[in-house]
Amino acid sequence: MTTTEKKKLESSPCNTLKKSRTLTEGSSDTSPNKTKTGKAGKRTKQVIQHILPELVLECGSSMVIKLDGESGEHCLLAVAMAALTAEVQKPWELREDSKGKRFLYNCRTGLRAKYHPLEKVYAKAVVTLREQNYCEANKSRAWLKLKDEAGLDFWYNAKTGERKEGEESAFSPPEGDEIKAATLPDGLLPSFPVQDPGHANTADLVQSVKLLSFKSWWYEDSEEPTLGNGSSAGSGLKKRYVTLEYDLVAKTFRIILEENVAIDVSDVQSKRKLPIECWDLYIGATLDILGKNTTLQQGSFDTIQWLDYKAARLLALKKDLLQVLQKYRTASVPAAWSFALNNKPGCCSLRHLMYQIEQLKAELSKFRPSLASKFTITDVLET
Repeated sequence: MTTTEKKKLESSPCNTLKKSRTLTEGSSDTSPNKTKTGKAGKRTKQVIQHILPELVLECGSSMVIKLDGESGEHCLLAVAMAALTAEVQKPWELREDSKGKRFLYNCRTGLRAKYHPLEKVYAKAVVTLREQNYCEANKSRAWLKLKDEAGLDFWYNAKTGERKEGEESAFSPPEGDEIKAATLPDGLLPSFPVQDPGHANTADLVQSVKLLSFKSWWYEDSEEPTLGNGSSAGSGLKKRYVTLEYDLVAKTFRIILEENVAIDVSDVQSKRKLPIECWDLYIGATLDILGKNTTLQQGSFDTIQWLDYKAARLLALKKDLLQVLQKYRTASVPAAWSFALNNKPGCCSLRHLMYQIEQLKAELSKFRPSLASKFTITDVLET
């Protein structure tokens, strides 16, 4: 073998993949400061060492905390601080994007959370505190105790923007002026650590989802001045965006065009002109929207979480069925009943999973009808 051929063999995709796995699984470099980069972002330490005041204010704004003027709800930033400093367990990890901005990443599902996986629970806590007149009793609280990048304490006034650090860090505001989670009512914030999907917290969040939302687009002919030569309009293809919403309660659809035109319809059909239900909606599904075959390209965070939660439960049921069926069936199960569907976030077709489960149940009923009847899809989807 020549030197050139050897180099080509060593640099082949297969060997490169093996090397990367060896480096990941068996590397002797155990430095705690080592990071890994990838499309999902750069991994960082699980516990946040420093939080910039801008991040706290940004998190507070996302929770609709009013921060304008002296009458702002600055004391409610205690909820934002709690969300930013709370620990989370696997499969969630704290990471940074290419610009150094932090986010939380679910290594199993690919979902992202900007501040915390239970952001909505924290947002509801803000509403509850507002209703309990918490701000009225704590309106003087404005000082946040934070840590800089060197791990040193400093104080920040959320109302005035004043900052006390270095030798000034010895400064300590009056007890009634500090923003801290200890002043919040017990039991208001979610318990920790956050568990993998399937835990009661995730189930409660999924049950609270009432709307599935997907985004897509298509191209159509258009005549615009920008496409012409300056004296006359030209024609060309223009990208048109569309949002499809499905009300899980009313079981109706809403089509929202980029011109902020909303069209309510009772039903939407598939590419094959079949009626669509929530089980037919997933990233990659092709639907007939306003006479155009449109593939669903993106889904909201709630939508992805709802789809993945239901898919995980159906997949577990399918796995149990396959294991039981192997005890009675000598021939292999047809691929149409057992092949693995796309397991990327939001991309698994619940309808196809339900079909596979029904076929497996029908086969099992030939041997053990009473046992097959115990595998019910309805119970899995309703919980």
